[in-house]
Order: sequence, then structure tokens, then C-alpha cells
Amino acid sequence: MATTEDVQHLFELAPGRGDMFMNDLPVLAAVIIPEGAAVSNDAGVPGNMDNLAAGEDFRGFAARRSDNSSGLSGAKDVVLYQEGTIQLSVATVADSDDVGAPVYASDNNTFTLVAGGNSKIGDVLRFISGTLVMVHFYARQIATS
Repeated sequence: MATTEDVQHLFELAPGRGDMFMNDLPVLAAVIIPEGAAVSNDAGVPGNMDNLAAGEDFRGFAARRSDNSSGLSGAKDVVLYQEGTIQLSVATVADSDDVGAPVYASDNNTFTLVAGGNSKIGDVLRFISGTLVMVHFYARQIATS
């Protein structure tokens, strides 16, 4: 279920890199992005970040809350983790056989192994228990001219 509240996630360093890739990107007008939310490039206003909606390009997880509720597009930035490892509850995960499976998001806080019209965010790196897994996530980068 989509969240409007901050969500605390456990992060690990990106596999084989030893760091977390971060970036600051502009936020769409009249939008609040909670800490820990999956973020996408708004389909209607390219280059401006919004809470992820199914089918939009995943850009990362918000490192902290960004409140642009009273600003114009680009008036505030959101700090994003764009690559790393995150602990998530992923619907449809069954067991360790799902390691390596692609992970998708249908909104800013709902994750699944079902592609459908959802947004790919990464792959299952490690099974923990139940639906809890470590996901290696990687943002699709914004094309620049």
C-alpha cells in the first residue's frame, strides 16, 4: 500500500561496489515524498520526481523526506539512494528459490515479483523469511541531452 508517512528501511552497500550511489533530483510541484519511499520520474513532467506510480521509471529511494507541497516544480530536491541493497517485504516471495528474481513496485511502498504494468526496481539478492528479502536496487538514469 502506498505510504504518505516516512518508512525506515535497512540499507546495505551496493554489491561489489562498497558504497551507496546517491543523487539530488528536483521534486514535482505540490508533492511530498516520504523518507524511504520509492521515487519515479513523473510521466507528465519529465525530470521532476514524484512518488512512484506503476509503470513509471524508478529513480531510487528517498534518503529523507522532501516537502515541496507549496513549491513549484524543481523548488525542492529529493536526496535519493539510486543503487544499493534494501530490505523489503515483497509480495509473492515464497522462499530462497526466488533469489535472482526481478522485483517490481506498483506504488511508492508496494513490492512484488509480478511484472504486470509495474516498475522494475531491482532483483532479489537474499531471502530472509516469509516475504522479507534483500533487494539489489538500481535506478534507471535520466537521459540528458
